[in-house]
Amino acid sequence: MFQQIAAEKRMYLPLAAVVICVVVGGYLAGRWLVRRGTISLGMSHIVANFLVVFLAITCGILTFLRNRDYQSQLSIWQDTIAKVPQNSRVTLRLA
Repeated sequence: MFQQIAAEKRMYLPLAAVVICVVVGGYLAGRWLVRRGTISLGMSHIVANFLVVFLAITCGILTFLRNRDYQSQLSIWQDTIAKVPQNSRVTLRLA
């Protein structure tokens, strides 16, 4: 049976639940702060927009850096052995 070496795609569905919780939690926290009078409604929109832009840029940079590992077979094998040095399959492949 074929085993996947890079199975990062398996994390997208569980990550969706985390993202939903963070977005809903952020919305509720912002609403609570506005109701309390800690920040104004306009300021909450500015903070929310800043966070969205910051997270988008951060995720873009991380994606760019991860894509460098996929430029060649050798680079992905080297990345794997750097992260899991006891993996015998990778050690044999690179030998």
